[in-house]
Amino acid sequence: MDKLTGIHAVKEALEAWRPIDRIAIAKGRQDTRVEEIVQLARKQGVPVRFEDRGQLDRLANSKDHQGVVALAAARAAASLEDILANANANANANAGHGQLGLIVLLDGVEDPHNLGAIIRTTLAA
Repeated sequence: MDKLTGIHAVKEALEAWRPIDRIAIAKGRQDTRVEEIVQLARKQGVPVRFEDRGQLDRLANSKDHQGVVALAAARAAASLEDILANANANANANAGHGQLGLIVLLDGVEDPHNLGAIIRTTLAA
């Protein structure tokens, strides 16, 4: 079971129609971003519960969840061979368009802010 924490991670998962078992939102957390998550979840039949912040801390194993935690089925990890084969196929499809592929490998990233910075830097490369 994967734990998705934070407004952006949960919203992106919903927008991508990733299978989610349930979403927990901190009691009293009401703003337009949370309301968007609730509406997307209801549209997809994903149960939403409002829980105490302490319960969310335990569920996320962290206090860094912005009051939103989703439980989703674990996704299968791709092998390095699959990633390289996919990159080669994309490179061949884009041949002549002046686009080069870029593969970024990460290990042990724990802070979602660091991951966000890495993604933004990669997109700018």
